[in-house]
Amino acid sequence: MTPGTTDTDFDPVDLAVLSSRFTAIVRSMSNTLIRAGRSVILNTGRDFSCCVITGDDELLAMADSVPVHVLSGADLMAKSMRTFHPALAPGDAFLHNSPYHGNSHPADLSILIPVFDDAGAHRFTVMSKAHLADIGNAEPTPYSAMPLLPSCTTVRIATLNRARGPGALAGAR
Repeated sequence: MTPGTTDTDFDPVDLAVLSSRFTAIVRSMSNTLIRAGRSVILNTGRDFSCCVITGDDELLAMADSVPVHVLSGADLMAKSMRTFHPALAPGDAFLHNSPYHGNSHPADLSILIPVFDDAGAHRFTVMSKAHLADIGNAEPTPYSAMPLLPSCTTVRIATLNRARGPGALAGAR
């Protein structure tokens, strides 16, 4: 560290390397969705988004995607994840689609996965959000003009559903 700098100042080269790395991570996440998505909504329409959120619930990096997916709500979804499940552990994954807790609308399903350092501290959350054409609507579309409440358009997954992987159950990092 040079004189006159603080712990939060970064060397420009270090910052460029970190920025490139986080961008590569979200691009890799996007490429996985494009290649694995069987729906034309994903692999042709590209109605999905991927991002990295800091442990303090701030957007850090996002892939080229639908901006409304991550520019409005990713931070709220990560905060909801920590609020409803304060004891996060390695191996956890959360399924979320509640518009009352940051999601754009119920047909966009989000997977949030907390990322931990070697000491077990929660440092980041990675999120992938994708649109599903039909997840429980009375009609095969989430865009019906007839419903009076969001609960009438699709299934709403309240308070984030948690899946605990082997790492979480074994206490491994």
